[in-house]
Amino acid sequence: MKKTLLTLVLLGITLTTTAQNPSVEKSLFGVQAGILGIWGNYETKLTNLIALRGELGLSGSSFTSNERFWAPEITLEPRWYYSIKKRHKKGKSILKNTSNFVSFRTRYRPDIIVIPNSTVTNFINDISYHLLWGIRRHIGSHFNYEAGMAIGYVDYLKDFFEYDDGLSLELHIRIGYSF
Repeated sequence: MKKTLLTLVLLGITLTTTAQNPSVEKSLFGVQAGILGIWGNYETKLTNLIALRGELGLSGSSFTSNERFWAPEITLEPRWYYSIKKRHKKGKSILKNTSNFVSFRTRYRPDIIVIPNSTVTNFINDISYHLLWGIRRHIGSHFNYEAGMAIGYVDYLKDFFEYDDGLSLELHIRIGYSF
């Protein structure tokens, strides 16, 4: 009887250990704020290391030092959380996709609403594609921060007097709350 019980306990421990394959969260919802914007986001699991992230937000921009405005943006990006397994193996937290990541971000900024509606009446809508490297860390169980950098291409969808399509560099710095 004792041998059978011991065998069942060891079998259970073995199955539990092998079943604990580190993975991104099944789904996440949160809000984040950065230096020039605020976003709501949702992530859904595609594979153990890849999540699809969608965002809707307001992004701040300026044409000159006295013309600042906020415009809506929609973002879709698959994120590869490449260090989840390594963090899990070292006993570090992977709570709510705490990991380093690489993503391919596609962002669309339509010209439907501009806040405040000042002299910026001909806001250019654009679509951009960025390769982003970043880190995501959690403070406690709900607060998080992200930092990273991106390089990509911006395509302005209207002709505008001084802006040409081309190379774009970005810094990604945000703090947020995950529900």
